[in-house]
Amino acid sequence: MTLAIKTLVSAVALATLIASAPAFAQSARQNDQQVTKDPYAAIVRGKVVGRDPDPFIRSQIERGYWEEGSQD
Repeated sequence: MTLAIKTLVSAVALATLIASAPAFAQSARQNDQQVTKDPYAAIVRGKVVGRDPDPFIRSQIERGYWEEGSQD
């Protein structure tokens, strides 16, 4: 490939990446908002797998979720 074609392909790829960045940021903010709505939620991969006010118990719930093989 010539230098001009490589430059054009790189420019298009960069423009696509820049254009999609706001969508990724918005998605991350929405996930954060959903998680923070329930401070007692035990969350694994964005899914609420249990609830408890005690942080130690929440960590046990999350750990138990993985040990049982429930890997959605």
